Amino acid sequence: MINLQSQQSKKEIARQYHMRVVSVVFFLIASFLVLSFALLLPSYFIALEKENAVKSFVEEIQSGEEFQKNKELNTLLGDTKLRLDVFGNLDKSFVSESIIKPLLDEVYIQNNKIKLNYIKYSSESRSLGIRGVSASRDSLIDFVETIQKNDRFSNVEVPVSSFVQNTNIIFEMTMDINEDSL
Repeated sequence: MINLQSQQSKKEIARQYHMRVVSVVFFLIASFLVLSFALLLPSYFIALEKENAVKSFVEEIQSGEEFQKNKELNTLLGDTKLRLDVFGNLDKSFVSESIIKPLLDEVYIQNNKIKLNYIKYSSESRSLGIRGVSASRDSLIDFVETIQKNDRFSNVEVPVSSFVQNTNIIFEMTMDINEDSL
């Protein structure tokens, strides 16, 4: 069969064919999107209505008297739980009164010359850390010597920097607790 069409006319027909294919594809995509939107629209309105119903129900419950009482009760229970947790954690690092008592007795004997601000017990290393304020260098030296003489403690360490000032000395000391005193 002889093709009587010119080259330019063949290109024009091919171009028109491609344009029709592209327009049909775009039409199908647009039809799919419109149909999807139309089918999802009722579900969206139902979900929106349910959300509004739940919000109004929650507001109604929260404004009720029982909810306010429960809120106060939950706050009180939370505070109590925090306080009990403090006591629950004491078992992990419990130190006997017989260990701390000599320190406190010595502080009491020194009267207003020694004030303890911080006592920390480490159960892993069986050591005790103390921070405080001493009225004078002499009272700090007496306090350290008394602790060193006590059989319950060993390796009493006080940094030299604690002895620099003459009055109102902020000191920090660490000591090991002997096994037999536990």
